[in-house]
Amino acid sequence: MNERYYTLETKYYNHFPVDTVRMIPDSELDSEKTSLFNSLFKRSCEFELKKNAKLRDALLAIRVFSGDFLISGRFKEILDEYNIMRHKYYDALVRTKNGDANYHLLHLYSTDITNLLDYERSEFFEYEWLPSNRVGSIKINSLAHYLKLKAEAKKAGNSGKFNVHMDKIVMSEKFDRSLDMFRILYFDPINIYISE
Repeated sequence: MNERYYTLETKYYNHFPVDTVRMIPDSELDSEKTSLFNSLFKRSCEFELKKNAKLRDALLAIRVFSGDFLISGRFKEILDEYNIMRHKYYDALVRTKNGDANYHLLHLYSTDITNLLDYERSEFFEYEWLPSNRVGSIKINSLAHYLKLKAEAKKAGNSGKFNVHMDKIVMSEKFDRSLDMFRILYFDPINIYISE
């Protein structure tokens, strides 16, 4: 059975992701200074809406984690009715010129999906820095194989130059086809796949 999924893609401007909010550094917060890690896991995150950005139900927060985004309470209620890969919501505050708005940072996490790729039938390509700097096709046998290649590139001082993306995605029979939203870490960390 062929399921159909769509991607929520990040728009790029001059090769850099366009974000609508910036995370407010701890040094600019009135509360006790904490690290980014503590910001995410110990207290709510605070963001500032950029000058020309509009407050919407979903906002890109590219500087936090690839593929994560801010969602309104209304959008969260909708998503809660669907089968989403392992995820966590963090309370977030978006500061605007008209006041503060309560949001949730949706963090999709799990390498389980990546382990459920059918590596024999999927097609990969190597690139340097950005997917548009394509080097050529590459055979990847497993996540462990890719991580080994990445570690070798890092040891050789080429960690940013060696990256892998997918031309064709084929999931194994073990993949949970009832998932409505997921992402594929390592090979496509920015795009989010949603069911039809």
